[in-house]
Amino acid sequence: MKMLLIGGTGFIGPHVVRQLQANGHEVTIFHRGNQPAPDSVGEIIGDRNHLRDSRETFAREKFDAVIDFVLSSERQAKDLMQTLRGITQRVVALSSMDVYRAWGVFYRLEPGGLQELPLTEDSELRTQAPYPPEVIKSRRQVIPWMMTSMTRFQSRASSSAMPSFRALFCVCR
Repeated sequence: MKMLLIGGTGFIGPHVVRQLQANGHEVTIFHRGNQPAPDSVGEIIGDRNHLRDSRETFAREKFDAVIDFVLSSERQAKDLMQTLRGITQRVVALSSMDVYRAWGVFYRLEPGGLQELPLTEDSELRTQAPYPPEVIKSRRQVIPWMMTSMTRFQSRASSSAMPSFRALFCVCR
């Protein structure tokens, strides 16, 4: 498959790139160009917050699937889906940020008792932001794409907002 990775040069991206290539997939990374892309990977330089500016390039490349590593808000999810409408049939949101209430309870950021394990896709989501506003502000110095308020969202919200887009939208947490 021909894969587009939005992000992909940070924490988990290089591992995913290696696995995709080992399984015979052709990989292109869309990123700001601040970090070098791995060898034998295509590159599209651009800004995650301005995906629509690269829509023609995405359409020309005809990607089979897109994996977004830097999706941090419902607004970004909707923009992603609108940008890719008619271009690909598979969109995966992949993140290393936890969204489950259980971790919030463990770190005493959420009220209540511990939850039953293992966590599943149906487990309760956080009700509180995973980071206080001052932490987000300081992290934006290093990670400028990080949204001012890290909003949680469910894949159903994004796909139901765009019923005419029949892509598979999968959130991997």
